Amino acid sequence: MVDGASSGEQHADFGRESLQLNKDLEKMTEQMENVSVHLTWMAYDMVVLRTNPQLAKSFRRLEDEYLKCKLFEMEAHIFGPAGYEFCMV
Repeated sequence: MVDGASSGEQHADFGRESLQLNKDLEKMTEQMENVSVHLTWMAYDMVVLRTNPQLAKSFRRLEDEYLKCKLFEMEAHIFGPAGYEFCMV
């Protein structure tokens, strides 16, 4: 026969485990929702880029300019800030 105190402890342990399980499931659900939103935006971006080639070209140009600024920034740290001002925002 199970003692009343140990039964109460088991019930409390079960309650704590259930609460922790609910928290873990809620956290996992939130993470999966975030992944779903991220994937939706990625799919949207792909559709936009494929249907508007000018936008893809603009993104490439923007990326090229960004990389130039990063290169100038690295050079400015090595050689000094001359010629670096146009990349500052």
